[in-house]
Amino acid sequence: MQKKIRIEQIVFLWRNLVILILKNRVTSRLRIGLKKMVPEKVVRNFDGFRKTSSERRYEKISNDIDDIECAEHHSDDSISFLVGDLLNKYKLDGVRPCMRSIQGLDSDSLSTDQWLQAYFSFFSNGLVSESAVLRSKAVARSIQKHEQVPGDLKRDHRAMSAMMELGWDVKKIKSTMGGLSSELDPIIQAGFSRYQKNVSNNIKDEKYAKMVSGKRIAILGPAASKMLDVEELRQYDLLITTNEHGCNPLANEFIASGKCISYYNSYHSKLLHQERTIRPYNTKLFSIYRSFEYDYQVYQAVRDHARLIHRNDYFFNGVPQAFQAILHDLSYFEFSEIKAFGFDLYTSEHPYRSGYQSPTHRVLYDLGRHDLISNFLYAKSFYDSGRLKADDSLHRVLTLSLTEYLERVESCIVHW
Repeated sequence: MQKKIRIEQIVFLWRNLVILILKNRVTSRLRIGLKKMVPEKVVRNFDGFRKTSSERRYEKISNDIDDIECAEHHSDDSISFLVGDLLNKYKLDGVRPCMRSIQGLDSDSLSTDQWLQAYFSFFSNGLVSESAVLRSKAVARSIQKHEQVPGDLKRDHRAMSAMMELGWDVKKIKSTMGGLSSELDPIIQAGFSRYQKNVSNNIKDEKYAKMVSGKRIAILGPAASKMLDVEELRQYDLLITTNEHGCNPLANEFIASGKCISYYNSYHSKLLHQERTIRPYNTKLFSIYRSFEYDYQVYQAVRDHARLIHRNDYFFNGVPQAFQAILHDLSYFEFSEIKAFGFDLYTSEHPYRSGYQSPTHRVLYDLGRHDLISNFLYAKSFYDSGRLKADDSLHRVLTLSLTEYLERVESCIVHW
């Protein structure tokens, strides 16, 4: 392990020298010119450092969804045609599918992947409640498949993640699945976010662990039109922001004192990279990234101001959104308290504050790709376990049942 860390340090130092050269104005202009001519071949030699498995999975989900939207998936199965027919009637005539018809479908009729394809198609068209039923068929099918061919559950990622998800809601297990084999009990009892072994992904975790150890942490969310209690926020030791903090005066206070942490997704990481200014190099933020793709990120890591996030590969479907990814990452460290402010998990008419999402952002498409249900259940489990405190807006959401939550989201979709 020490040898690996030493090699990593040498690589970082070498890249640091390259970055110092690239920061020169003349070479910076040359680099911009090269980027315009051959962006993928030349720039990637400097920027491409690491791509996490969760990022590859996100891209695969995106490609699968693109295939679905382009109708490249065809099936002769009568159930597939029935599901497709129900969706087409809604698109053409605005007639919502009969919920009983969907609930009556045999989960054994399609594969798990086919059910999930149907789930996304319904969800992305605004049929949230109906899509949840189709998704439950996928969960049941993955469990049935495992029970038909027993084996090491840890090797059956899909079945194991389905069991974990059902473990978030024990009542749902008893009401919809009946009894479960004793083999699965330990999985259900295990805390979802603690299932993976606590393996440090790089030496930067050590500094971060000291930074958050025993601290009271506030997470500032992206929800729109939320009145934040600034004085309460100032009582916390650390402030975590999602992506760019923008012109938030409170965030700037924490940044100036070295007490602000920011988790970035790839879109906002790219925006900082495209600025080509000195700002991301000189920031006092401690930043966490999905991967080190750009030179400024590696420069921050060299200065002990950045690290990679602990990925969460055990969602049944989709990948964690920013909030859930932050919660999972923090679960590896010994914090004193976490409280979330400014999150409503898409239960309002305006899901994001101004400037948070990209100009071409499609909310339903993105929520389907991440899987809204996986993310809600995970946040709810974290809250129910007592590891997360919430402001009033988030508290009202996390005390809802899954059905109530989806109904609330669906009522807001028409305003997006």
